[in-house]
Amino acid sequence: MYLAMELLGPTLNDITQLPQINGLDISSVVKIGIYGLDALAVLHNTGFSHGSINSDKFAIGYTKDLIGNLYLFGFGKSMKFDNL
Repeated sequence: MYLAMELLGPTLNDITQLPQINGLDISSVVKIGIYGLDALAVLHNTGFSHGSINSDKFAIGYTKDLIGNLYLFGFGKSMKFDNL
């Protein structure tokens, strides 16, 4: 059996810690917020909660073609829930 994973770029936490980044511009913050909420909505719509959301659990794409994508990962504490 093999497990294949996509290579990801830096996490949001890594990006904000870079010395050359002196804060993110408002359009970047809005995009990150929208993409992050979209990722959580997809997860919740499948009946799971993440259980450990923070800036270390979101990363951008690694390659030039994927750098605009935001990825949610780190599902070790995720839990299945029943719809209320």
